[in-house]
Amino acid sequence: MNGYCFLVLISTFSLFAVEPTLTVNIPMRDGTKLPADLYFPPNQQEQLPCILVRSPAGRQAEPAKQYIPFANKGYLVVIQETRSSLDSEGKTLPYISDGWGEQQDGYDTVEWLAHVPYTNGRVGTLGPSALGMAQMMLAPTAPPSLKCQYICNAAPSLYHYAIFAGGQFLQHQVEGWLSLYARDPLVLNTIANQPYYNDFWQQFNTLAQANKVSTPAVHEGGWYDMFVQGTIDGFCAWQHEGGEGARKQQKLIIGPWSHFWPYHRKIGDYLVPHNGEKPPIPLSMESWLAHHLKGEPLDLDTIPPITSYVMGPFDGSPSGGNIWRHADSWPLPYRETPLYLCRDRSLNFLSTPKKNLSICYLHDPNNPVPTHGGRNLFIESGPLDQRMIEERDDVIVFTSPPLEEEIEITGRI
Repeated sequence: MNGYCFLVLISTFSLFAVEPTLTVNIPMRDGTKLPADLYFPPNQQEQLPCILVRSPAGRQAEPAKQYIPFANKGYLVVIQETRSSLDSEGKTLPYISDGWGEQQDGYDTVEWLAHVPYTNGRVGTLGPSALGMAQMMLAPTAPPSLKCQYICNAAPSLYHYAIFAGGQFLQHQVEGWLSLYARDPLVLNTIANQPYYNDFWQQFNTLAQANKVSTPAVHEGGWYDMFVQGTIDGFCAWQHEGGEGARKQQKLIIGPWSHFWPYHRKIGDYLVPHNGEKPPIPLSMESWLAHHLKGEPLDLDTIPPITSYVMGPFDGSPSGGNIWRHADSWPLPYRETPLYLCRDRSLNFLSTPKKNLSICYLHDPNNPVPTHGGRNLFIESGPLDQRMIEERDDVIVFTSPPLEEEIEITGRI
């Protein structure tokens, strides 16, 4: 979820009439019509900047409806069902028709909205998670009327970040996700039987299409969201490899959040500090939309490309951290720090004599090591006490001496 603008929106949600002003069927290039709910500002019907939310979860999904209050700020808010959400039998895999293939439902929707009399021809898109992925699939089709995107907690490639992350089939995550968007077991079988990256998965990889993207975007994520590496990689691809209009026009925000922030401030054992709720920059969802769709001033040159939160202790210890940092590029400037694994299970910063030593453990597939915290979707996220895991016989832990000075670790490990 949007880490801070969502808080404002949800507080005004109950004040807004949730019934759409108008429901229309928007035609696609193959003749299919996709229903969309339109929410107009009070007493305004023409030349409106347009916010489009394309929802694989349907028009009544809360992640989509949270944006309705933007209508009170002078926008036409459009919530559209994607083609897969109309499949009552759940046989359609999401995003098949949302990208750059034979069917381009996102492109067709943007251009249809831009040419109806009640918009000003400028369209921006919003949406987290599955709705954010719909945004990413749309971007490489480069509709001329798409002026900006605000993408939260989304995977730029289904294979690499959502389904076979690191080459491992994420069964719990995939089964839970498909239960919401594609319920037929044959869809799961199709996915599970494609364990290697191939042409099937290529059609869901927006990173490989980065040079076709022509839209400025904000990429927002959290350190405890399972898609955070995808959020970073999507930003880097569009920032450095994007086409005209996208290259060097991206912003990245990474906060101390999980996938479902801000429903709960407590993430695992970590209580998000008040300073972690909102980055200290004049960039928000509202200011981003107002600038690109209404032409309101926003000095983007003074806003660094990257704003990220440095996690710190949450047990009252005096160590540093729990601050926001800014950067111009990713990865950040770094110094490699090698660590050496020792037979006595210590972790050393000093080189040790090279010997052919090994440590063994017995793995029982019927009693696997459970996931306990970390970056998850349907399992509890966040930092959690790992002692119960470390005490298992099938887990090997290497421990360093107490640190003599603070160490900041930012990036891949």
